[in-house]
Order: sequence, then structure tokens, then C-alpha cells
Amino acid sequence: MRVQRVLRLTVPLALAALEFSHPAWSAGAVSQAILAARDWWLPLHLLLILGYSVLVWLMWLPATLPRVALVAFLLCNTAFLAVDGLGVGLLAAADPGAADRLWSSPVVTALANLAGATWSASLLALAAMTTPAARTRPVLIGLGLTWLTFVASAPPLAMPSTIGRVVAAATGGWLVYVTGKSAVPVALLIFAAVLRQHVGAEAALGMLFIAIVQRPASLGSHPK
Repeated sequence: MRVQRVLRLTVPLALAALEFSHPAWSAGAVSQAILAARDWWLPLHLLLILGYSVLVWLMWLPATLPRVALVAFLLCNTAFLAVDGLGVGLLAAADPGAADRLWSSPVVTALANLAGATWSASLLALAAMTTPAARTRPVLIGLGLTWLTFVASAPPLAMPSTIGRVVAAATGGWLVYVTGKSAVPVALLIFAAVLRQHVGAEAALGMLFIAIVQRPASLGSHPK
């Protein structure tokens, strides 16, 4: 459908703009960032929930692994944005201290980690469906290591994120080497799987990579 083709490009670009506009801070409390954002914080997170929901629909494939990963991501990400964005945002106006405690609570941290892990798994599962070369043993091992090193970059292991990015770049580079330049969008998708999600320029860059992929027709042509 023509509308769907347009959405495949515009939705990731819109999400990139939203993520780039998300307030970021290196010091101070989240309540201070929310107050600085004024009336933008709540609409921003509502739009992020909507945008990611549409993106999941656009990425939907007739393959079990990507579907499981996408459903898990949608549930975790929606819960995270609802609590971290809407709940914390509403609470900040009435009780900044409570908002800060909720934002840094173990539950919100766990939701953030689950959303990141399932997002990475979704992109890597989609990458594996693009071409038979992506399902050869070396690439599958690379995809698995990419996900494991990305997950290990979160506490308690807190492995340097550089390791996951090197593994992702090596996996994508090998796929391009054995397949040719047609695999460059897939390599970008693999690298997007290890980039920060939700906030800032890095998250926006990941969405730009997804926009470049634009869900090629070959994604939906492989069996379960």
C-alpha cells in the first residue's frame, strides 16, 4: 500500500525528531528536566508511545522470532514510557521528590533495561530475516554476540558499550563483505540495535538508520 510505504519512511523520521527533542541532562534531578521542558514533556511521551506502536506495526513480519521480540518490546516500551514519561511527568508538578524517586526506582530501571533489550532483539531478528546470508552461522553468531554484549552493557555487568558496537560493526561489515553493497542497510540496522534508545542525538541516529532500511520487500518474503 502506498500509505504504508510513506509511513515506513516518515514514522522513523518523526520518531528521530521526537527523540532529538527529548530533554537530556547530565546533572540534577529528573524533576528539574521536566520543569525545564514545561508543557512538552507529557505530549512528547504520548507521541513516543504512539510512534513506537505504529513502527512495530510497520515492522511486523510473517516470522515467529521477530513477532515475539516486537510484541515483547511493545509491551515493555509502552509500560516504560507510561511510567517514566507520563507518571513521572505528572508527579513532578505536585511532588518533585516523589517523581525523582519513582524515576530512579528499581521497577523503572528494570523496565528501561527490558525495553532496550527487546528493542535490540527486535532489530537483530529483523536483520536475520533480510537475506539468506544473514542466517549463515558466522552472521548468526555475530548477531547473538551483538545482543549479548549490548545487554551486558547495562548494570550489574556494565560492560563498556564500545564492545557491543565493535561486535555490531564487525557483524554488519562481514555481511556486506559476503553479500555486497545491497547489505549496507541491513548493516545499519544491526548497528542501530546497539545505540541508545528514546533520548537524544544517538537515539535519533538509530531511527535514521531504520528509515534508510525502510523495511525492504525482502523482509516479508521468508518463511517462519
